[in-house]
Amino acid sequence: MSLSTAAAPTTPPIAPKPRKVDTTYDRLRELIATLALDPGSPIEERVLLARLGVGRTPLREAIQRLAYEGLIVEQPRRGRWVSPLSVMTLGQLIESRRVVEPAVARLAALRITPDHLARLEAFLDQAEPLVDQGENTIAVTLDQQFHFAIAAASGNQHLMRMVEQILHSLVRYWYVSFMRIERLAPIFAHHRVLLAAVASHDPDRAEQEALVHIDLFRERMRDLASGMTEVTVRCGKMQSTDAGSLSEDRVSHQQVARYSNQVS
Repeated sequence: MSLSTAAAPTTPPIAPKPRKVDTTYDRLRELIATLALDPGSPIEERVLLARLGVGRTPLREAIQRLAYEGLIVEQPRRGRWVSPLSVMTLGQLIESRRVVEPAVARLAALRITPDHLARLEAFLDQAEPLVDQGENTIAVTLDQQFHFAIAAASGNQHLMRMVEQILHSLVRYWYVSFMRIERLAPIFAHHRVLLAAVASHDPDRAEQEALVHIDLFRERMRDLASGMTEVTVRCGKMQSTDAGSLSEDRVSHQQVARYSNQVS
Protein backbone atom coordinates (compact mmCIF):
# COMPACT_ATOMS: atom_id res chain seq x y z
CA MET A 1 0.00 0.00 0.00
CA SER A 2 1.38 3.40 -0.97
CA LEU A 3 1.81 6.19 1.52
CA SER A 4 -0.87 8.21 -0.26
CA THR A 5 -3.50 5.51 0.24
CA ALA A 6 -2.47 4.33 3.70
CA ALA A 7 -5.12 4.53 6.37
CA ALA A 8 -4.88 7.52 8.69
CA PRO A 9 -3.69 6.68 12.21
CA THR A 10 -6.49 6.19 14.70
CA THR A 11 -4.49 7.24 17.78
CA PRO A 12 -5.58 10.74 18.83
CA PRO A 13 -2.85 13.37 18.99
CA ILE A 14 -1.25 13.93 22.37
CA ALA A 15 -2.35 17.20 23.93
CA PRO A 16 0.53 19.62 24.43
CA LYS A 17 1.85 19.85 27.96
CA PRO A 18 0.82 23.12 29.66
CA ARG A 19 3.61 25.68 29.89
CA LYS A 20 5.05 26.18 33.36
CA VAL A 21 4.30 29.89 33.24
CA ASP A 22 0.63 29.17 32.49
CA THR A 23 0.21 26.70 35.34
CA THR A 24 2.11 29.05 37.67
CA TYR A 25 -0.14 31.93 36.61
CA ASP A 26 -3.29 29.85 37.20
CA ARG A 27 -2.18 28.77 40.68
CA LEU A 28 -1.03 32.23 41.77
CA ARG A 29 -4.18 33.84 40.38
CA GLU A 30 -6.31 31.36 42.35
CA LEU A 31 -4.44 32.22 45.57
CA ILE A 32 -5.19 35.90 44.99
CA ALA A 33 -8.75 35.42 43.72
CA THR A 34 -9.79 33.27 46.69
CA LEU A 35 -8.06 35.62 49.17
CA ALA A 36 -5.59 32.95 50.23
CA LEU A 37 -3.12 35.81 49.71
CA ASP A 38 -4.48 38.76 51.66
CA PRO A 39 -5.24 42.03 49.88
CA GLY A 40 -2.32 44.37 50.49
CA SER A 41 0.07 41.57 51.46
CA PRO A 42 3.59 41.64 49.98
CA ILE A 43 4.53 39.41 47.06
CA GLU A 44 7.55 37.55 48.40
CA GLU A 45 9.29 35.55 45.69
CA ARG A 46 11.10 33.26 48.10
CA VAL A 47 7.88 32.28 49.85
CA LEU A 48 5.98 31.76 46.60
CA LEU A 49 8.79 29.72 45.04
CA ALA A 50 8.56 27.29 47.94
CA ARG A 51 4.77 27.34 48.10
CA LEU A 52 4.22 26.73 44.38
CA GLY A 53 7.29 24.60 43.77
CA VAL A 54 8.21 26.46 40.59
CA GLY A 55 11.23 28.25 39.16
CA ARG A 56 11.98 31.96 39.33
CA THR A 57 11.34 32.67 35.63
CA PRO A 58 7.75 31.31 35.39
CA LEU A 59 6.91 32.95 38.71
CA ARG A 60 8.11 36.36 37.55
CA GLU A 61 6.24 36.05 34.26
CA ALA A 62 3.07 35.09 36.14
CA ILE A 63 3.50 38.11 38.45
CA GLN A 64 3.84 40.40 35.43
CA ARG A 65 0.63 39.05 33.91
CA LEU A 66 -1.26 39.51 37.17
CA ALA A 67 0.11 43.04 37.50
CA TYR A 68 -1.25 43.80 34.04
CA GLU A 69 -4.65 42.48 35.17
CA GLY A 70 -4.56 44.74 38.22
CA LEU A 71 -4.35 41.98 40.83
CA ILE A 72 -0.76 42.83 41.79
CA VAL A 73 0.72 46.30 42.31
CA GLU A 74 4.34 46.92 41.27
CA GLN A 75 6.23 50.09 42.15
CA PRO A 76 9.95 50.74 41.63
CA ARG A 77 11.96 50.65 44.88
CA ARG A 78 8.82 49.85 46.86
CA GLY A 79 8.25 46.28 45.78
CA ARG A 80 5.16 44.31 44.85
CA TRP A 81 2.01 43.49 46.75
CA VAL A 82 -1.48 42.12 46.24
CA SER A 83 -3.71 45.00 45.21
CA PRO A 84 -6.09 46.13 47.97
CA LEU A 85 -9.86 45.80 47.80
CA SER A 86 -11.80 49.05 47.90
CA VAL A 87 -15.39 50.12 47.37
CA MET A 88 -14.19 52.98 45.16
CA THR A 89 -12.39 50.58 42.82
CA LEU A 90 -15.38 48.24 42.84
CA GLY A 91 -17.70 51.10 41.88
CA GLN A 92 -15.46 52.10 39.00
CA LEU A 93 -15.26 48.52 37.73
CA ILE A 94 -19.05 48.18 37.84
CA GLU A 95 -19.39 51.47 35.95
CA SER A 96 -17.03 50.06 33.35
CA ARG A 97 -19.11 46.89 33.06
CA ARG A 98 -22.26 48.94 32.53
CA VAL A 99 -20.65 50.83 29.66
CA VAL A 100 -19.00 47.87 27.92
CA GLU A 101 -21.03 44.69 28.49
CA PRO A 102 -24.48 45.88 27.32
CA ALA A 103 -22.89 46.94 24.02
CA VAL A 104 -21.16 43.55 23.84
CA ALA A 105 -24.45 41.73 24.50
CA ARG A 106 -26.13 43.79 21.78
CA LEU A 107 -23.51 42.77 19.22
CA ALA A 108 -23.59 39.17 20.42
CA ALA A 109 -27.35 39.01 19.83
CA LEU A 110 -26.75 40.05 16.24
CA ARG A 111 -23.78 37.75 15.57
CA ILE A 112 -24.07 34.72 17.83
CA THR A 113 -23.68 31.30 16.22
CA PRO A 114 -24.94 27.85 17.28
CA ASP A 115 -21.41 27.00 18.46
CA HIS A 116 -21.34 30.06 20.69
CA LEU A 117 -24.74 29.18 22.13
CA ALA A 118 -23.61 25.62 22.84
CA ARG A 119 -20.58 26.93 24.75
CA LEU A 120 -22.73 29.28 26.83
CA GLU A 121 -25.17 26.48 27.65
CA ALA A 122 -22.27 24.22 28.65
CA PHE A 123 -20.83 26.81 31.06
CA LEU A 124 -24.18 27.20 32.82
CA ASP A 125 -24.80 23.45 32.90
CA GLN A 126 -21.49 23.08 34.76
CA ALA A 127 -21.83 26.14 36.99
CA GLU A 128 -25.39 25.77 38.31
CA PRO A 129 -24.86 22.59 40.37
CA LEU A 130 -21.59 24.01 41.71
CA VAL A 131 -23.42 27.11 42.94
CA ASP A 132 -25.97 24.86 44.67
CA GLN A 133 -23.14 22.89 46.30
CA GLY A 134 -21.17 25.95 47.37
CA GLU A 135 -18.18 25.12 45.14
CA ASN A 136 -17.48 28.80 44.73
CA THR A 137 -13.97 28.84 43.30
CA ILE A 138 -14.87 26.78 40.22
CA ALA A 139 -18.27 28.46 39.92
CA VAL A 140 -16.67 31.92 39.77
CA THR A 141 -14.32 30.74 37.02
CA LEU A 142 -17.20 29.33 34.98
CA ASP A 143 -19.24 32.48 35.58
CA GLN A 144 -16.41 34.57 34.16
CA GLN A 145 -15.97 32.21 31.23
CA PHE A 146 -19.67 32.60 30.46
CA HIS A 147 -19.22 36.37 30.14
CA PHE A 148 -16.02 35.93 28.15
CA ALA A 149 -17.95 33.69 25.76
CA ILE A 150 -20.63 36.36 25.26
CA ALA A 151 -17.83 38.80 24.47
CA ALA A 152 -16.37 36.32 21.98
CA ALA A 153 -19.79 36.02 20.32
CA SER A 154 -19.73 39.78 19.71
CA GLY A 155 -17.00 39.22 17.14
CA ASN A 156 -15.12 42.32 18.32
CA GLN A 157 -11.65 41.50 19.64
CA HIS A 158 -11.12 44.95 21.15
CA LEU A 159 -14.31 44.68 23.21
CA MET A 160 -13.31 41.15 24.18
CA ARG A 161 -10.05 42.44 25.65
CA MET A 162 -11.89 45.19 27.51
CA VAL A 163 -14.31 42.69 29.06
CA GLU A 164 -11.46 40.39 30.05
CA GLN A 165 -9.53 43.22 31.70
CA ILE A 166 -12.55 44.41 33.70
CA LEU A 167 -13.62 40.94 34.82
CA HIS A 168 -10.10 39.87 35.77
CA SER A 169 -9.92 42.92 38.03
CA LEU A 170 -13.31 42.02 39.54
CA VAL A 171 -12.54 38.38 40.32
CA ARG A 172 -11.96 38.80 44.08
CA TYR A 173 -15.13 40.85 44.57
CA TRP A 174 -16.94 38.16 42.58
CA TYR A 175 -15.57 35.50 44.90
CA VAL A 176 -16.58 37.49 47.99
CA SER A 177 -20.14 37.84 46.67
CA PHE A 178 -20.37 34.10 46.09
CA MET A 179 -19.01 33.33 49.57
CA ARG A 180 -21.05 35.80 51.60
CA ILE A 181 -24.44 36.00 49.86
CA GLU A 182 -27.08 33.52 51.01
CA ARG A 183 -29.45 31.94 48.48
CA LEU A 184 -27.21 32.75 45.56
CA ALA A 185 -28.74 30.15 43.23
CA PRO A 186 -31.96 32.12 42.48
CA ILE A 187 -29.95 35.22 41.58
CA PHE A 188 -27.50 33.15 39.54
CA ALA A 189 -30.52 31.96 37.53
CA HIS A 190 -30.53 35.32 35.75
CA HIS A 191 -27.70 33.95 33.60
CA ARG A 192 -30.39 31.88 31.84
CA VAL A 193 -32.44 35.03 31.26
CA LEU A 194 -29.41 36.78 29.77
CA LEU A 195 -28.61 33.77 27.60
CA ALA A 196 -32.19 33.62 26.31
CA ALA A 197 -32.04 37.33 25.45
CA VAL A 198 -28.82 36.92 23.47
CA ALA A 199 -30.14 33.77 21.78
CA SER A 200 -33.30 35.63 20.72
CA HIS A 201 -31.21 37.76 18.32
CA ASP A 202 -33.00 40.80 19.75
CA PRO A 203 -30.27 43.38 20.41
CA ASP A 204 -32.49 45.67 22.51
CA ARG A 205 -33.55 42.81 24.76
CA ALA A 206 -29.97 41.54 25.12
CA GLU A 207 -28.68 45.01 25.97
CA GLN A 208 -31.36 45.55 28.62
CA GLU A 209 -30.86 42.16 30.27
CA ALA A 210 -27.11 42.77 30.39
CA LEU A 211 -27.80 45.97 32.33
CA VAL A 212 -30.11 44.12 34.69
CA HIS A 213 -27.50 41.41 35.17
CA ILE A 214 -24.78 43.90 36.10
CA ASP A 215 -27.09 45.79 38.44
CA LEU A 216 -28.01 42.54 40.19
CA PHE A 217 -24.29 42.10 40.85
CA ARG A 218 -24.06 45.69 42.10
CA GLU A 219 -27.01 45.10 44.44
CA ARG A 220 -25.24 42.05 45.90
CA MET A 221 -22.04 44.00 46.47
CA ARG A 222 -23.90 47.03 47.86
CA ASP A 223 -25.63 44.79 50.39
CA LEU A 224 -22.22 43.54 51.53
CA ALA A 225 -20.75 47.02 51.92
CA SER A 226 -23.87 48.88 53.12
CA GLY A 227 -23.35 50.69 56.39
CA MET A 228 -19.72 49.62 56.68
CA THR A 229 -16.61 51.73 56.73
CA GLU A 230 -14.51 48.59 56.53
CA VAL A 231 -15.38 45.07 55.44
CA THR A 232 -13.18 42.35 56.88
CA VAL A 233 -12.54 39.52 54.44
CA ARG A 234 -10.68 36.69 56.16
CA CYS A 235 -7.48 38.40 57.25
CA GLY A 236 -7.67 41.10 54.59
CA LYS A 237 -9.85 44.18 54.52
CA MET A 238 -11.95 46.00 51.97
CA GLN A 239 -11.37 49.71 52.19
CA SER A 240 -14.61 51.66 51.99
CA THR A 241 -15.68 55.27 51.99
CA ASP A 242 -19.38 55.07 51.16
CA ALA A 243 -21.43 52.12 49.94
CA GLY A 244 -23.72 54.60 48.24
CA SER A 245 -21.14 54.93 45.49
CA LEU A 246 -22.35 51.53 44.27
CA SER A 247 -25.99 52.56 43.96
CA GLU A 248 -25.94 55.52 41.57
CA ASP A 249 -27.13 55.61 37.96
CA ARG A 250 -29.27 52.48 38.17
CA VAL A 251 -31.02 52.86 34.83
CA SER A 252 -32.51 49.39 35.16
CA HIS A 253 -33.49 49.68 38.82
CA GLN A 254 -37.13 48.73 38.18
CA GLN A 255 -36.11 45.63 36.23
CA VAL A 256 -33.67 44.64 38.99
CA ALA A 257 -36.34 45.04 41.65
CA ARG A 258 -38.82 43.06 39.55
CA TYR A 259 -36.39 40.19 39.03
CA SER A 260 -35.30 40.20 42.68
CA ASN A 261 -38.95 39.95 43.78
CA GLN A 262 -39.52 37.06 41.41
CA VAL A 263 -36.69 34.97 42.84
CA SER A 264 -37.05 35.90 46.50
